[in-house]
This record gives sequence, structure tokens and C-alpha cells, in this order.
Amino acid sequence: DKEGFLRSTTSLVQTAGRAARHVNGHVILYADHVTDAMAGLITLTEEHRRKQIAWNTAHKITPRSVKRPITESTYLFRAEERKEATKTTQEAMYEESLEEMTREMLEAADNLEFERAAYLRDRIAELKKANQGTSPKLKRSRKRKK
Repeated sequence: DKEGFLRSTTSLVQTAGRAARHVNGHVILYADHVTDAMAGLITLTEEHRRKQIAWNTAHKITPRSVKRPITESTYLFRAEERKEATKTTQEAMYEESLEEMTREMLEAADNLEFERAAYLRDRIAELKKANQGTSPKLKRSRKRKK
């Protein structure tokens, strides 16, 4: 087998290290002959394994997998969903208030209540500036009274 970027000692050690994090992890190397990178990996792995076994024995550690209750991960997932739902609700309320104020402004202008229309226009501009345009643009449909 040819040595290269993905087959260098460093790359092989990183890949084998990922498997080593699992209690029953195995690394199987397929090749026509043992390359220098593979030999380096095997030597380094044997050394690390020897040190780890000595450490575990000295400290009476039995390697085991982490077992986390499903409810914890489900809770975190649900919390994220609730956060998104709250954000969507707040955005909807913001949109509704802007649409309502826009309708009131246009109605005031149609009724020749220009001071009220100007006040509402300024208030809408303040709200949009405070929100910095994060909501989609409102559709401006103006119905004239006949």
C-alpha cells in the first residue's frame, strides 16, 4: 500500500484513536505489506495500550461505556424545540402588531387624521429599527373607502 496524506502515521493514529475511545473498538488495517506508517501506528498503539492497562490496574479502573438515560437527551431536544416555538410566537406577535398598526395608520390617513397617521408611521419605524429589519417586509395593501 502507498503512504500518503491520509495514510501517514499521524492520520492513522488519529483514526485509530477515535476507535480506541469505544470500549470494544477495533482497528483493522488492510494492506499488501506493512508500511512505515502502519508500523509506527502499531508501535505507538502497543505502547499506549501498555501504559493504559498499567494505569487502570494501579487505580483499579475497569473501562466501561458511558450510559446516559434517554430522558436527559430527550429533555435537551425538547428544550430546544420549546425555544424555537417561543421565538416563532414572538415573531408572529411582532408581525401582527406591525400589521395592525399599519392598518390603523392607513385608515387614519383615509379619514384625514394626519397627526394620528404620522404618529403611527413614526412608531412603526421605531419598532422596525429596534428589530433591525429581522422580520420579513410587510405587504402594504391600501384599500380606499368609496
